[in-house]
Amino acid sequence: MEYNPDKIIFTAADFTGVKHGIKPVSRVGIDQEIDTDYLKNLCEEESLNLEIVESAIYDSKEKSSYAYIGKDKENIEDAIGAERKGDGKTAAHLFGYPDCCVEKYSDNEDIADNRFQLKMWENVDTAPHRMNSLFCLDSKVTREKIREEHFFHKLSSLSLSYLPYHPCSLDCSESLEMGKQIREKMGEDFPGHRKKVDEALKGPFLLIDDMNFAALEGQKDGNEIKYGDVKTDLTRVEDKNVLNALKKGNKVVENNGLEIHQAGEVIEHIEEGTLIQFQKTG
Repeated sequence: MEYNPDKIIFTAADFTGVKHGIKPVSRVGIDQEIDTDYLKNLCEEESLNLEIVESAIYDSKEKSSYAYIGKDKENIEDAIGAERKGDGKTAAHLFGYPDCCVEKYSDNEDIADNRFQLKMWENVDTAPHRMNSLFCLDSKVTREKIREEHFFHKLSSLSLSYLPYHPCSLDCSESLEMGKQIREKMGEDFPGHRKKVDEALKGPFLLIDDMNFAALEGQKDGNEIKYGDVKTDLTRVEDKNVLNALKKGNKVVENNGLEIHQAGEVIEHIEEGTLIQFQKTG
């Protein structure tokens, strides 16, 4: 089977996790014009329960459409009820998120400043690529932002993650295990898609903050990345001067921030950021 987000709607990680019992429930927001017939037939074929509801969840005042899938219908009903009541911790447990990750994100001021991953990912050269949640938009980007900004809309459809949430740390044992299981099962269900995810998650990346980052064609070596091109489909940098400098440059160096070099000359300086590359492992 090939992964088709327009038909399956759920991310590959969310669908795979529920199908194989790795996580109890998955939920996705859907627009009214989306055709759900394929998803309904697929869930029936895979013996999964599907509930599509109109609901206002958490702080939202307006009702929106959501699809929930799970093997156990009672778990789905509990997740729907928890989100309607704004009980995020119960919902997160039903979505399979480890308690340590839920607690970390529940009380962390860096989340609001988009600096959580920036601080967590310093010196990550030995971390397995399945722990990379840079492209996971859950709890990071609102549905409105995904609809309004072309980059996030496209990134959402690419579904480049093995973890359908953000881990509390890069050595979180429960996240390491979940990512391993989902990657293994994704290879069975969506082998072509897994190859794309593997390639995207390794990097290297220039990370300014959680919402501003660049994927580079190159290799991290110590405190620098020598690169050929910028992967524009995986790059979001709001500062146009920085983005243009990256496209012109061929090397980025960590030196009291980040320096972008072209032919041995510094052409742009970024006050704060980090360079990261994950290890491609199972």
